Amino acid sequence: MPAFIDYSNKKIGRVKVLSLKEKKLGGTIWYCKCDCGKDFSCWNANFRRGNKFECKECIWERKRGPDLTGKIYGRWTVLGRTLDIHNKTVWHCKCECGNEGYVSRSNLGKKGRSLSCGCWGRKMKSKWANPSLYPKASGLSTTRFYHMRTQLIHKCYNVKWPTYNLYGAKGIIVCELWRNSAKDMYDWAIENGWKEKTCIVLKEGAKVFSPDNVYLIDYEELRGEISKNHGEKITYKGETFSIVEWSQKLGMNLTSLRNRLIAYPSIEEAFEAPYRKMTFFNNPELKEKALKMFMEVRNYKNVAKHFGVTGAALQYHVRQAGLDPKWNRLNIKDEEILKYLENGKTITEIAKIFNTSWTCIKHRLNRMKGIPKKRYKSSLSSS
Repeated sequence: MPAFIDYSNKKIGRVKVLSLKEKKLGGTIWYCKCDCGKDFSCWNANFRRGNKFECKECIWERKRGPDLTGKIYGRWTVLGRTLDIHNKTVWHCKCECGNEGYVSRSNLGKKGRSLSCGCWGRKMKSKWANPSLYPKASGLSTTRFYHMRTQLIHKCYNVKWPTYNLYGAKGIIVCELWRNSAKDMYDWAIENGWKEKTCIVLKEGAKVFSPDNVYLIDYEELRGEISKNHGEKITYKGETFSIVEWSQKLGMNLTSLRNRLIAYPSIEEAFEAPYRKMTFFNNPELKEKALKMFMEVRNYKNVAKHFGVTGAALQYHVRQAGLDPKWNRLNIKDEEILKYLENGKTITEIAKIFNTSWTCIKHRLNRMKGIPKKRYKSSLSSS
C-alpha cells in the first residue's frame, strides 16, 4: 500500500482538494471542488498519476469542440447539442423532409456518413422507379420482394444494368402502379399466393409487367422450364433429355448431377458412378433394398460396398429405421434411463440392461433438456 499523502487544501489544476472523505485498502478518496463550482469525489491515484485536473463536466465541455448549432450538413440542419446515455456529444438535427434525429459529431461534416434521415438514400435507390417523388414508407425495404422489384425496374429502365439488353432494350416496361409503389405490387403478389421462393414471370408475347400480364411460378420450376426449352440437351444410351429431366429419371439431386458432369471427364462416368453421399437414399426402392440386404447379411461393409455408398450413410439409415440392436433407441424410454440413473447405475450398466452401447445412453442423456451433466458425470467417468 502506498504511503499516505495529505492533499488537503491543495490546488491541482482547476481542482481544489477540500478534505478527506474515506480511507480504503486501495488508497484514499477526497472531497474536491472544480473552478466551475462542481463538487465531486476523487481517488488519490488520479492526483498522483496526473489524470485529474478538472471535473467531468469541464472535460466534456473541452472535448465537445465548437458549437455546430445552425450549420447545415447535407440535408441535416443542426438544432442543438445534447448528451446520450454514454455521455457522448450528439447533435439534434432536422432533415429537409421534416424528420428530426440525433447524429454524432463523427457522422457530420465532409467525412461524415450521415447526410439525411434516410430519405435521400431511398430516393437515389429508387430513382428509376419514381424520379419525382420520394417513395412512400412501406416497411418492405429489407425484404427479398423489395430487392426483386428494384432489380426488375433496373432491368427495364437502367441502361447500365447488366441485363438491360434482355428487358428494356426489347421494349419491356413496368406499369405505372407497380413502378411507383412497392406496396401495391406486394399486396397483389400476396393475394395471388406469392412466397419466398416464387418468381413473377411475364407471359409470352407481353411487354408490360402488370397484374394482367404476369403469373407466379416456383423458382425451381422456372429453372426447369428454362433448362428444358433453352438448355443444352444430353444424350445417354440413345436418349436425349435436358439435365432437369435426367435428374428426375436418375432420382438424383439436380445440383449433384451438375457437379458430376463438371467433375467427370465423360457423361457415361458421371451417370454410372456409384453414389457416394446420402442422396442415394432419396430413392425409396434402393433404400428398401439396402435395408433388406442388411437384415440378411448384418454387415455394414459388405452392404455399403455392394450399393456403392459410404458405410457411415448406410449406418445412419439403419439406425434411423431401428434395425441395429446396439443402437435401438426406439424401444428405450427416457423415464427408464433416468430411473436407473437415480438408483445409482452407471452408464455402462444401463447400456447392458437395454442391450445397447454406452454412447447411445450418453447421447440420450445429453439430449434431455433440464438435466445437468453433473448429475451423471460420476457414472460417465466410471464407465
